[in-house]
Amino acid sequence: MYAAGPPASVILLALAPQKLIGWTRAPHPDERPLLPDSVVALPELGRTLAQEAPVLILDEPTASLDFGNCARVLAELDRLRGSGLAIVFSTHEPDHALAHADRALLLADGRPLALDTVDRALSAENVGRLYRVPVRRVEMGGQRRIVVDG
Repeated sequence: MYAAGPPASVILLALAPQKLIGWTRAPHPDERPLLPDSVVALPELGRTLAQEAPVLILDEPTASLDFGNCARVLAELDRLRGSGLAIVFSTHEPDHALAHADRALLLADGRPLALDTVDRALSAENVGRLYRVPVRRVEMGGQRRIVVDG
């Protein structure tokens, strides 16, 4: 779910209600969703959710978000996933995939490197090959993480 070159994708199996992190959609499609002005990426996500599609496809939904908003978006994706929505998103953050995805597709130089469960696809070997740095997987506080080794 992370690539120095072409973006990789994380597949989350999870339905889209009309609420995202406590911000509601606009009552009419021509109106803007009621989202904070300081968050650039979330209005589009809000519009997407308002369509109530059975599958949600997101291109780096946490890119450019600060730590707190990133955590809120990921928590909301988990909630949507739990409600039955199919979610596909790309990310450059291996830890996001480990914590929030069921399956992962890693792309290296535009070609598939791995497609499997997150646990198998995000092996230290695969992530190291993808980013061309030595990494290892560790467990911290009950959460799996990828860290640079050395």
